[in-house]
Amino acid sequence: MNLLPVPPDKAAQMPAVVWNHIANAVNRVGLSSPTDVQFDVVSGVAVLWVAVEEPAKIVGAGVTQIEACQGKRICTILAWGADDHRRCAPLLSIIDDYAHAEGCAAVRLFGREGWRRKLPGFELKAIIMEKAL
Repeated sequence: MNLLPVPPDKAAQMPAVVWNHIANAVNRVGLSSPTDVQFDVVSGVAVLWVAVEEPAKIVGAGVTQIEACQGKRICTILAWGADDHRRCAPLLSIIDDYAHAEGCAAVRLFGREGWRRKLPGFELKAIIMEKAL
């Protein structure tokens, strides 16, 4: 299995399974909309990653964005969805390598509480609270 970045000019041509993984991940967390994330990818502001299993079967997808925060470059995982998260989670090391090569000081993600158990090495830095009106 491998995790491959998709050039922005090819992102719009990705099959529905890719965007379904992204939409499911974004909708579960609820901090953005799938349409906004897809726009950021297609416009080149964010990077689409596709998890591929031989022979060319798409089993997951993610989106990252590099931003400046307090004078440091941070690679944020905006979305991560997969058929089998246990099998695909080790692929996140490829994003670590990418972020390091891009001069990032850290990789950050916004996700559900359950991800803490599944992603060793990530430290809880903040929580997000919401009150429905």
